[in-house]
Amino acid sequence: MKLKTKFTNPFAEFPREVGVLVFASFFVAVGFGIIAPTIPLFAKSFGVNNAQVGLIISSFALARFASGLFAGKLVDKFGERIVYTTGVGFVAISSFAAALAQNYEQLLVYRAAGGLGSSMFSVAAGSIILRAVDDTRRARAQSLYNGSFLLGMMAGPVIGGFLTAISLRAPLLIYAFMLVISSAAGGFLLRNSALAARPTEKNTKEKTSLRDALSSKPYLIALVISFCSASIFFGMSR
Repeated sequence: MKLKTKFTNPFAEFPREVGVLVFASFFVAVGFGIIAPTIPLFAKSFGVNNAQVGLIISSFALARFASGLFAGKLVDKFGERIVYTTGVGFVAISSFAAALAQNYEQLLVYRAAGGLGSSMFSVAAGSIILRAVDDTRRARAQSLYNGSFLLGMMAGPVIGGFLTAISLRAPLLIYAFMLVISSAAGGFLLRNSALAARPTEKNTKEKTSLRDALSSKPYLIALVISFCSASIFFGMSR
């Protein structure tokens, strides 16, 4: 007895914006994975100690945290599309600059700058998914988005390992190139999307304040889980 399998398009039930974000997220993640084995080695090449290498990693995460405090307001003011493409583009520029760094201090500054843009596009992408998909399908949409990022993170370090053997600067240049692709794709494919457009008075009337959010137990639990996950990710993957 033969089992017949029929391919089902996982994006068929979702708005086009979800597919665009999944595509762009994959390229961002591949690039991020490519530089994973490179950053510590590149920092070491400037003759610094392990604590200073760790500071390079922490600077990206700290800047990402800092920009996360105002990234949401930028989305409210300018819309997801502008914030997303600007954030990805900012990381691309900072990564290109990091590839050309001539000393440890320059590398530290450029990596921290990358963290600012990273939070911008993450917040914008999350906002698009929240608005594009209803409650009954949101978890599946989020799974696709996160899954594409994880696939990219798995593929990236393998490529990065080969590139590192050629040059410690090459992975950062490739990362910058892939970010340019993601930024351009997001900007072009979301250009006519009402969901990613600049908010209007009508759709910004009902807002939840930060104080209200912090009084929500599920939200606090999500914050703790996110903090623990990020600590493990940035602590053990570098």
